[in-house]
Amino acid sequence: MTERARSDSTPESVLASAVAIVARGKTAEEDLAALLELAAGAVGGTLGSVFLWDAERGALALAAS
Repeated sequence: MTERARSDSTPESVLASAVAIVARGKTAEEDLAALLELAAGAVGGTLGSVFLWDAERGALALAAS
């Protein structure tokens, strides 16, 4: 855990929060943004990106940042 990471960012708490985000089932964009915010906070990051596989393009595509 980095110095900037939240003290409550145990793997278990992060996973539980991620499951709760997905279970609430808002839009895909809102869920990805919330998951990115959760992950960045867990490691003390200030920036991050989520790339997903776009089968039509056959490449990774930026999904959230």
